[in-house]
Amino acid sequence: MDNPLSVWNAEMKKLAFLMVLLFAGGLLPWQVRAQTNNVRYFPETGHSVSGAFLDFYNANPDALLLFGYPITDAFTDSEGREVQYFQRARFERQTTPLDPSVILTPLGQWMRERQKNLYPDELQPANVRTNPTACRNFPNGEQLCYDFLTFWENHQGDKYLGMPIAPIEKEGGRFVQYLEYARLEWRPEAATGQQIVVAPLGEIYFTLSGESTQLLRAAPVRLDDLSAMRSLDVKAFVTRTSVSQHDEQKIYVIVRDQYHQPVENATVSMKILYPDGTTSNFVAKNNTNRYGFTVIVAPIDAKQRGLAEVEVEVTVSQNITGSTRTSFRIWY
Repeated sequence: MDNPLSVWNAEMKKLAFLMVLLFAGGLLPWQVRAQTNNVRYFPETGHSVSGAFLDFYNANPDALLLFGYPITDAFTDSEGREVQYFQRARFERQTTPLDPSVILTPLGQWMRERQKNLYPDELQPANVRTNPTACRNFPNGEQLCYDFLTFWENHQGDKYLGMPIAPIEKEGGRFVQYLEYARLEWRPEAATGQQIVVAPLGEIYFTLSGESTQLLRAAPVRLDDLSAMRSLDVKAFVTRTSVSQHDEQKIYVIVRDQYHQPVENATVSMKILYPDGTTSNFVAKNNTNRYGFTVIVAPIDAKQRGLAEVEVEVTVSQNITGSTRTSFRIWY
């Protein structure tokens, strides 16, 4: 019979190793967001938009084009404001109790000032000849012309892009124009109608403002929202590589989706195939937790020694299942 202390020590070592795997594989989420009627999960980046921020996002028919995908969840910044970063924008909640609306951070204004102060040589006059019939004058004395104006007019620029704050300039070899909330870039190599793009100022501002990179960590999708889930990645680990013919075995199971995010509340079952051809079936007492983790405790009753195969099946829905195999030896 095994020394109880030795068995306990071995169990603890394997459990510690498993937790290392969990952390190393990025399984422990920064935040867990459930999908409700006023929450939208974006599997492309692993973040959710909810409440007033989602209302503001959905109100813009060109939200993906102008804002991009969320790169963080909503959080409170160092100045006490509720904010959320997107690839091309940053949303802020108004702090005035009488005006709880959402506003856009003036990233275009911030970036233009930064470039002018730190890298003035990178901004060169474009000297584009204007045409009164293809331009629009603004109260601050600036103009929008040609494709920049067309893009602005077609995408509710007054609300989502702001007024131009500089003329057309050359930056990085491209024609660009800064607006209050964005930087527009002209890319002549693109297809007609797609030559104006919105620069990723949300990503740039996030990096340069020194926000914690922990905020970028994706949150897992939960069973409340199966629309984003396509496949499962299942891992199983036995706690003891060998057991006696009349013993107990524990199998740890970890379930992730195609984005390597933990899957919560999945059903896990297991079949042990003994060396003599007989089988035993088990179902995990608890579904996977928010880390995509569960454990099955199986009593062993083997008639002969040899290799025991373990088949693990995971079910999230009728169309979303996964499986894996592992094994252990019945040695004594």
